[in-house]
Amino acid sequence: MGARPYHPLDRSIGLASRARRRLLELSQEEVADAMRLLGHPTWTRATVSEVERGGRTVGVSELVGLANALHASPRDLCPEVAYDGGSVA
Repeated sequence: MGARPYHPLDRSIGLASRARRRLLELSQEEVADAMRLLGHPTWTRATVSEVERGGRTVGVSELVGLANALHASPRDLCPEVAYDGGSVA
């Protein structure tokens, strides 16, 4: 069994969070430290790396925490997602 393919949304969030982290000149360890302080005790430098590569899906509470850690809003870390108005039934 191979690794699951990266989802485009995960990849986009990862790229945006990496760009923001670099803009702020933060290390992955500093972001992980902030995430732990924000209530995500399992986050490590490796977790940040995996998220930035798009290899880990970020839950809603993690997205909010990551945005706070990066002094951004969750929207800043999410790409524009097209919505065609259709139902999801």
